[in-house]
Amino acid sequence: MLRLVFGGKSVWFYDYDKNYNPVAADENTVISCRYVKDTLCFFTPTGNKIKIWSALNGDVEKIYMDITPNEISAFDFDYLQKRMIIGDTKGNIALYNTANGAKMKTLTKHAGEVTHLLATQHPESKTDVFITYGLDN
Repeated sequence: MLRLVFGGKSVWFYDYDKNYNPVAADENTVISCRYVKDTLCFFTPTGNKIKIWSALNGDVEKIYMDITPNEISAFDFDYLQKRMIIGDTKGNIALYNTANGAKMKTLTKHAGEVTHLLATQHPESKTDVFITYGLDN
């Protein structure tokens, strides 16, 4: 049995059991929630895994376990939403296939935690552009 204590003008105590369904809940904080219209799915990165939820029924369809060696700190999709760009707390950045979670490419590492990612497409050349920001900048 665990106890939560909330304080303010009054103090409240709540007891609870640490029972949760790992398919529907997680111990780590979800850093973002992104929707992919082609697959009708939501992607939620948490810890070092990504859960893919069906937008039609709310069920977890896939979980990419241990997709990164460290905790995910930044997440985005490429312009066509076919690749995930993931940064972690140790400065690693890589591209992963959205359909199966396979690592496709490793990008230049930051010396500190990756805090922001932006993936876009160059308007003239139609090439993908990835902008990353880390605590070393």
